[in-house]
Amino acid sequence: MDINQLKSAEWTCAACGETGNTGKFCTECAKPKPKPEWACACGGRGNTDFYCLKCGSSVSESKLELNESRNGKYYLSDDMRYNFLENEDKKTVMSTVEKTLLPNQRAYPRFRVGNIAFVEISTSAPQLTDSSGSRKYAGVILGDEPRLVSMPNKELFTHFAKIVRADPGIMEPSRRIRAALILATGDESRGRDKDAEPTWTDENGVLIIKYRVLRGGMLLWTEARMLIVDENQDFTIEKV
Repeated sequence: MDINQLKSAEWTCAACGETGNTGKFCTECAKPKPKPEWACACGGRGNTDFYCLKCGSSVSESKLELNESRNGKYYLSDDMRYNFLENEDKKTVMSTVEKTLLPNQRAYPRFRVGNIAFVEISTSAPQLTDSSGSRKYAGVILGDEPRLVSMPNKELFTHFAKIVRADPGIMEPSRRIRAALILATGDESRGRDKDAEPTWTDENGVLIIKYRVLRGGMLLWTEARMLIVDENQDFTIEKV
């Protein structure tokens, strides 16, 4: 039985013996549902927390999915494919984000990679004519308890880069670059012409993404940047 099947199955309360429970708490005595168990790639079984009791690997490193928030932790899917958000996901994203917005801000759910939903947040203010200043991104980790996370986000970038660099074919180059830049810098490339199209080059253990950002107030110009990522997914950003 896989994790998703385990989560959706009926369960019997160990405290009172009530059967047929499907929610997070027993309908008879209100005791919480037992934590789902998962098996690690090392063979360790009976794990209920984020790390394997046998080898210490995380549930994501074991190539298993457990998309729920528990004890302040969130779980990331290893399926890093790019998808458009379904209507139900959009509703979840908006209900998670809207309570954090200022009166002059609007949220626009854009896309998802794995169980990470990317949300563009626009700030309307007359003095903000610089696109990079009036627009930013946030993320929502989709699952039983959706969680809002800030961008840029080193943890999410590391998870994303490790998987996508190992198999870049799972995502079109433009989408791959867009997701990587938002996770690492909090924004996407803002070039204005074909010469400013961002590029992805991954050779000899070093990934280089060349892109441009908008700068200025009333008069806008673009600056060339490089996102340089080593084999451990640590990165730096340099001006070109």
